[in-house]
Amino acid sequence: SGKSLKEQLDIIKEYPKALASLNNELPFTGGYRDDIFQLRKAWKNSKRIYMEDVLPDMKDFLSGYKSRLKAAGWDLENLSDAQKIAIGLDISSFFDTFEKMPKYMRDFFNEKTLEEEFNIKINAEYTEASQSFSDLQKKFNEATDGQFEAQIKVSTDSEKIIEGVQKAYKEAKETTNQLKPVLIKAGIDLSGIGAIDLSKLPDWQKQIVSDYKKAFDTMQAGEKGAKEIGFSLTDPNKDKSKKDAFAERLKERVNLLKEAYSEYKKWTDIVGKGEAASKVKESGIFDSLFKGKEPVDIGNYRDELNKILNQLDDKTEVRRDLKVSIRKVIADIDANAMKEASDKAAKELERYVSDVSKKWDIYKQLVNAGASKKDASLYAFGALSEYEKKSE
Repeated sequence: SGKSLKEQLDIIKEYPKALASLNNELPFTGGYRDDIFQLRKAWKNSKRIYMEDVLPDMKDFLSGYKSRLKAAGWDLENLSDAQKIAIGLDISSFFDTFEKMPKYMRDFFNEKTLEEEFNIKINAEYTEASQSFSDLQKKFNEATDGQFEAQIKVSTDSEKIIEGVQKAYKEAKETTNQLKPVLIKAGIDLSGIGAIDLSKLPDWQKQIVSDYKKAFDTMQAGEKGAKEIGFSLTDPNKDKSKKDAFAERLKERVNLLKEAYSEYKKWTDIVGKGEAASKVKESGIFDSLFKGKEPVDIGNYRDELNKILNQLDDKTEVRRDLKVSIRKVIADIDANAMKEASDKAAKELERYVSDVSKKWDIYKQLVNAGASKKDASLYAFGALSEYEKKSE
């Protein structure tokens, strides 16, 4: 119709009862109200789009989101109060991305999703606890300059937030320790790493410098937050792990699987999935994955990671760290899938709203041009309005 999403949503928000109930009905207040009759018919037709297009995409988005939570070890059938609050904040932040959608519409979809998908009922007690935890997350996020937002977002209490920051800080420190010798040998001044112009570096150095800087910034933000809030960046109770040959072997397999999948993705964009898998197998680089007792299906990367994850227990620190590392990769996979699903859902939602606006505009244009209400209704909505049916 050429209208912006905001203008289209403005049409809908004139009839909040129709949106809230989704039952195609608006109250008849007495007297002739052609706008109510016509919009009710438009809503009925557009509801089909909502049911057939928008809802399935929302289901895909939620399926990916649930998989991500399960990968993190959450039992969705037995959520704790803290987990319910964390989910509520996460889902709410998703709907808040639709800035042009009226707040009451966001609240409607938010509450509907939480109750139907997670059995979370929003009441005064829940709202108060949710706000309190949201403030806690915000405090940690601000203190660490947003560098640990991913860890803070999925935590369910202050202890989990600190544990998440500690693990991410440890990974960043390991990255800088690994890359530092390479950069020093390349003659790069680490004291001025933040001011380096990547465009002036040789191609092979650009990614290394970028990775080092990202890890270094993460460490600095962690140290700043720890000092400001007063928590430790190391776990005082951590065990000194012994050499774990089993875990080290699985860790090598995970790293090789990551590399193989990266190659597979590159080839997929060029020759398609089937041919890409063959290219990776035939390269000979990953023979231990494809020619061993348990050859992998590189196209089902997530399932292969889960197979390794299921072999690990919590007996040693190495195994626990590897489990966390694998779950992080799985979470990233699900996050990407979730983003794709949410983007698709957003487009369908916009199309859904546009359908209502378009039909209504066509009807008004026809009536203004001299067409009868009956003919305009048949043309714009594909059927007679409720009023026209009663008139016959």
